[in-house]
Amino acid sequence: MAFIGPIHDGSKFSWKKGVGVIEASQLRGTPLFGQLYDDACDLGFRIRNSKTGAVEAFYLSHEDKDASGEDIYGIHFYPVNPTIRNWGVRILIIND
Repeated sequence: MAFIGPIHDGSKFSWKKGVGVIEASQLRGTPLFGQLYDDACDLGFRIRNSKTGAVEAFYLSHEDKDASGEDIYGIHFYPVNPTIRNWGVRILIIND
């Protein structure tokens, strides 16, 4: 099993208390998310810490939809690493 999902620069996200938030349009030029592993269909992406170079993988948890259930306005991701997940780290991509 190897991680193959897209990699995003962590400095593009607004971070507050372990939650990284970004508007989808700010990630133009790379896929928002994709197949996370080479041998499974889980969806997600990776984030590179711009200070340390460390890369962490995040999996797609759920989507927020409007009342009609057709339009997605938020996409939530959680760290694959359980230690980091227990720290309360998560990602929200806002569909602008």
